[in-house]
Amino acid sequence: TTEFGASQYLQILNNPPVIYEVFSSEELINEGENLTLSANYTDDREIVIHEWRSSLQSMIGSNSTITVDNLMVGVHVLTYRIMDDDDAWTESSISVNSAPEYR
Repeated sequence: TTEFGASQYLQILNNPPVIYEVFSSEELINEGENLTLSANYTDDREIVIHEWRSSLQSMIGSNSTITVDNLMVGVHVLTYRIMDDDDAWTESSISVNSAPEYR
């Protein structure tokens, strides 16, 4: 309260995280091969949740960088989602094709 009896409030707005780019070690892999996924991001707060999801397999990882070797055959849309400590989410996606392993 000011000396004139008026109340003052300061509201601090949270900007959502920004994902600059999502990286994949390969765009085409054979079933069972390693694939490393990572992302370049920034936020004005702390990132508390990292999620990697496949359109064909659901959740595949929960760190900023992951390596997977179990992608089923098919074209995967891989989505990286992050949430900051004020519950603001953002996401970005890339596609990777996993081909059958021929013997």
